[in-house]
Amino acid sequence: MTGTTDFIKSGEPQTLGGFIVTESATAMLRSLRRARAKTKVTMITGAPGVGKSATIEYFKENECYEAIVFQATAGEGGEWNLGCALYDLLRLGVPNARDRGETRREIADTIGPNGFLIIDEAQYLVQRNMRGADSWDCLEWVRSMSEYGGFGMAFVGDLTLDSIVYDLPQLKRRTHPRLTLTHVTARDADIFCKANGLTDGKTIKTLARVAKSFGGLGDLAEIFATAKDMNGDKLPTPDDIHASLELLGFKKGV
Repeated sequence: MTGTTDFIKSGEPQTLGGFIVTESATAMLRSLRRARAKTKVTMITGAPGVGKSATIEYFKENECYEAIVFQATAGEGGEWNLGCALYDLLRLGVPNARDRGETRREIADTIGPNGFLIIDEAQYLVQRNMRGADSWDCLEWVRSMSEYGGFGMAFVGDLTLDSIVYDLPQLKRRTHPRLTLTHVTARDADIFCKANGLTDGKTIKTLARVAKSFGGLGDLAEIFATAKDMNGDKLPTPDDIHASLELLGFKKGV
């Protein structure tokens, strides 16, 4: 894991209304808070299962109610598709197809200087070109939108965003901090397991390997849910967890 972080001290795992505060979540929240407070652009990139979407949801519902959260979709990249989607999200009607500058300014004015924009799955903003190079101009377009409107924003996505930013000098210069989470750490897995009532060190190490090798904390959540289904919704024991691993097919990978 790289980037500016604000780690939780060792001790009892912290939960906030069901949200488990891992070290990675703490680092992501710090980036989001700074971008909001300083009206800056932050970029958070991470492997599957590090908790990006859960952290965004917690941030919007508990710290930044005014945040506009847009989840990009594969195959729908480019400025025009993003403009149409944001117009719909903000209930602005239909954008002017002939003037993308007008579209950008209208969206920026609507969000305004007290707003905050989060684009999740931002890797899908790419405009695919079957006959030539793909275009990432959409990232610059929306970055320019945030400057015009005077609001902070966050690009959140997978690890492919890491390399893209270096080919966009204006975006690179203006995105601080850029946080990269390459995998679910052993400490994140430990916090997650203890917050779910599991304290056996050997079993936690096994689950940490599962999280790193497969689908991160999402897989751990499924393992715990299955264990509870099998034991009558009680706190899972190490035996329950290993039975769940066997049932879900993770045994061969650990």
